[in-house]
Amino acid sequence: MEEHWPHALACCLAHDDAYATGGADRDRLLADVRFFVCLLEHDLPAVVAEQAYNAVRIFGVSYFAGGGDSTPTRVRQIVQAP
Repeated sequence: MEEHWPHALACCLAHDDAYATGGADRDRLLADVRFFVCLLEHDLPAVVAEQAYNAVRIFGVSYFAGGGDSTPTRVRQIVQAP
């Protein structure tokens, strides 16, 4: 499964960008659904994609509209760290 994570990272960054943009509740739902579909399109097992989707639905609300440490800039800093 580890071979899928480099591709899944693109899904995570796109999702973080959508959260940083913010919007209405439907925008958050759309971002989360797109994240789920992206993970499936990158051949992550459905159970893993579903767990990731459930995690962002349950725990992501406080990060929507760019709050917290899950902003795209912060994620990119973590990913690019030596």
